[in-house]
Amino acid sequence: RLGKDPTYGPDFVRPPYKLFGYLPEKLDMKEAALRYIQETISKKLAVFPLRFVFRMDDDGKFRKIIEPTSLLSAMWYQFYLALTGEIRLRRCSICGRWENMEGHRETWKKHANCANYGRVKLARLKKKLRKRSLED
Repeated sequence: RLGKDPTYGPDFVRPPYKLFGYLPEKLDMKEAALRYIQETISKKLAVFPLRFVFRMDDDGKFRKIIEPTSLLSAMWYQFYLALTGEIRLRRCSICGRWENMEGHRETWKKHANCANYGRVKLARLKKKLRKRSLED
């Protein structure tokens, strides 16, 4: 996708190059991809903006709250938080959906429902195998 964009070039670390006829090193492509992601997030958040609101706590202290204006702005903001490391995401080993690790232990690997499904499935399989071994 970067090679098809004639206006884009990895000019942020090394001297500017045009992608046509230039064979970049692997480091250049990684930097170019990261820059492209950065620019894409900035463009998307400009189209789908966030709203900054100041609210007062029960203690009388002001807090800054970031509110998305749409579902797309919420998704791009969450992607931004994941890339900057402000939130940690991990995939469930059974269903493959992403989960925010806030409030979970470090060894978390699967959702409670997914883990229960796996245990029930294993128990049924063992019961079925026991039944077959008794019949033989």
